[in-house]
Amino acid sequence: MKSGLLVFVVNKSLAAFYFVGMNYAISLTSATLVNALAGLQYAILFILIYIFTKTLPKFFKEEFTKGELALQSFAIIFIIAGLALTVTNL
Repeated sequence: MKSGLLVFVVNKSLAAFYFVGMNYAISLTSATLVNALAGLQYAILFILIYIFTKTLPKFFKEEFTKGELALQSFAIIFIIAGLALTVTNL
């Protein structure tokens, strides 16, 4: 029960930090640019999952084949490129 509560508190704390950080970033520059850069969160999440799977296999059990790594990499590139297109005036 305590571990579930801890996960909940950490989750909500990180969500609040994300919200404040996004609003601060938007106050510094355009919202479109900030949203486009938010696409990097998928790349960062993928890297963290990969690292945690290798270092903490007891908690993270993800299979990484060469094909899956390539597919995930292309997907992240397409997401970032699509969000970057919202910044440009094509």
